[in-house]
Amino acid sequence: MKDKPNIDELKKKLRKKRSTEPTNIGHKETIEESDSTLSSGDSEAIQQKPEDNNYLDESVVEHYKDNNDDSVDKDSDSIELNDEIETIEVTELTAAREEDSEPKREKEVKQRNAKRSINYFKLAIILFTATTVFLVVSYLISSKSNVKDIVIEGNEHLTDEEILGRSEIKEEDKMYLTNTGKAEQNISLLPIVESIEVERDFPNTVNIIVKEYDVVAYVESKGRYYPVLENEQVLRGFDMTPIDAPIIHFFDGVEFEGMVKSLNQMNPQILAMISEIFYRPNNETNSRIQLYMNDGQEIIADYNTIGDKIDYYAGIKKEIGNKKGILDLEVSNTFLPYISEEVVRIKQNMRNIPSQVPYLEEIESSLEKIKRSLKALEIDNKE
Repeated sequence: MKDKPNIDELKKKLRKKRSTEPTNIGHKETIEESDSTLSSGDSEAIQQKPEDNNYLDESVVEHYKDNNDDSVDKDSDSIELNDEIETIEVTELTAAREEDSEPKREKEVKQRNAKRSINYFKLAIILFTATTVFLVVSYLISSKSNVKDIVIEGNEHLTDEEILGRSEIKEEDKMYLTNTGKAEQNISLLPIVESIEVERDFPNTVNIIVKEYDVVAYVESKGRYYPVLENEQVLRGFDMTPIDAPIIHFFDGVEFEGMVKSLNQMNPQILAMISEIFYRPNNETNSRIQLYMNDGQEIIADYNTIGDKIDYYAGIKKEIGNKKGILDLEVSNTFLPYISEEVVRIKQNMRNIPSQVPYLEEIESSLEKIKRSLKALEIDNKE
């Protein structure tokens, strides 16, 4: 910002300039002489022409004219000086005001820009909110919010229809009204279900992810086959065609638990190679079992150790080829031809085996209780 010039100094400079300009001295002396001449001659002129009141001496006129001109010059110089001073003052004052007002203008411009930006931001928020609300409402009331696909994954033994019926989810239901919690609760009542997850996949899909307990065996009752799960449960209410697991006979109580434990240890591929397993206790041991493989091979073993020893079956089978006999995995890994005395002795000890065991009747009773509970639950859900 430039320094403001001192007005008083400017005035002094102008006066000094005026005082140094040359003046007409001769003219001044003439005026003084005229004044003295006028003083001495006025009386004579008046005495000579008293009768003419309108007469005025030319020297007097000239004297007053010169005095008047000099006065006019001085007044003119004074006016010019004052005008110049006023002009300088106005100029400097205007410049000072402009310099003082410049930050204010910048501040006002910034404030206006900030206010304008805030207004634009508020308008953008309002437009965004209105657009969002419109789109959401349009989606909720239109068919675009309907369930169009129900994807079921993970089920091996349960059918899609069974799971879908339990879920009570239907196509064309509204996605936002789908009760996933209730669907999970209903499906989890199926004994074979280990875990269940029902989730919405917007815009139009519902995913049902099922994890079932492994089926390690089947039990037979009145011509029907019911799965035995890895957790030792027997699903008497869900008869199935045996696949990828053996049918077990005459196991009860401790023997049943021990057999299921060994089956859980087996490789699923080996488990699928077993056709049937019979409980064959004798006078020497209460843990003997008899296995029939899908390829016709017969095996004698102990249900406590069969889970580990069955892994040798594939290698032993390659060695014996198509020979007929019994593979003894009870004590040692030995192949016994049918014509051997040991096989005859083993066969004799397998006589008088019961065709049924009490636990199956207990299962029938438990099944009836489960059915009644499921019916009561379905009635409550409908209400």
